[in-house]
Amino acid sequence: MGAKLLVSVSNCAGDHPSGGPLDLAQAKKLFAFSHQHGVDIDAIEFMNEPNMLELSGAPKGYTAADYARDQDILYAWVRANYPKCLLVGPCTTGDPSAVTRTSQGFGAGIASLTRTCTTQELLAGTRIPLDVFSYHYYNGVSERIAGVLPSAHWPSQMAHTAPYLAVAPDCARAHAALRDQFVPGTPMWVTESGDAGGGGDTWASTYLDVLRTLNELGSYAAITDGVIFHNTLASSDYGFLAPRIFLPRPNYFAVLLWNRLMGTPVYDCAALNRENTHIYCHSRRDGAPGVVYLILNNSLTEVRTVTLPKDALRYTLHAETLRSPTIQLNGAELSLSDTGALPALEPVPQARGTVPLAPGSCTFLVL
Repeated sequence: MGAKLLVSVSNCAGDHPSGGPLDLAQAKKLFAFSHQHGVDIDAIEFMNEPNMLELSGAPKGYTAADYARDQDILYAWVRANYPKCLLVGPCTTGDPSAVTRTSQGFGAGIASLTRTCTTQELLAGTRIPLDVFSYHYYNGVSERIAGVLPSAHWPSQMAHTAPYLAVAPDCARAHAALRDQFVPGTPMWVTESGDAGGGGDTWASTYLDVLRTLNELGSYAAITDGVIFHNTLASSDYGFLAPRIFLPRPNYFAVLLWNRLMGTPVYDCAALNRENTHIYCHSRRDGAPGVVYLILNNSLTEVRTVTLPKDALRYTLHAETLRSPTIQLNGAELSLSDTGALPALEPVPQARGTVPLAPGSCTFLVL
């Protein structure tokens, strides 16, 4: 496929056979296997969500100081043997030091259920600097575990609101501050993300979650030049493809359109935002002169308007209902052909002047 590979290395009792520091036997096997098949690992994280300690599989009694010691052991070996491999970390989730007034802990996810340590505690004792700072992010917890952590669950009627959409950028800014404390100037990645911890909400597979997904991409890109890794491709409620049948869900088409239209340079247009109107601006992915605006109308009742200075190409995503399992582009439903081919994502011409934006719609305008 030509894709790049990020791996996470295990850190369980079996990786500490003598009860002491990390043994690299399993990590060495993984790197050797990949190298022998001509696909070297591009980036590595030490372990999954280490701030949850034993709940993430670490040995009984494992501490932040143990983590710092073992990360240095692993990353010193990677540096010496695979110098092109990026060192990524610490991929924490629900770091209490990253909880802010706005997020109210909603970005914490499952980590809020157990004892955790902070990013500062994990990284303070390390000697080998990271190439990329990473964390995991969910907007809250899903219905299936809301009974255990009700304060971190958003009801579906809130899933379009400004407070809900604000959690992702608020969490990104808080983690950017942590990044600047330990590895200033490095990229920042979200190496696991979805709508809600615990397998996702029941509406994650519907159009309703497209508002969150596109707002997360737009707001994150305005804060860092990093990457968001979505969890998962074809399992859980928030998978991009439906399990077993592998048909694209609304979020798949939304992200596909984003990747086809939005270029790398990002322009600051926060001053254009209004109540229930979120606006993001990038260069054109096709390299042509001009820009692409993404405008989200997260009001479910009010039509919003924008004024275009010149003619544009318009791509409006919408659905018959918010809980629709399908998505429409400019009024036409998007689906695969009988042979499994993707539909053409064609725009409609949009004349300069006032442009109405339907309630709950997501519109890309290519100028």
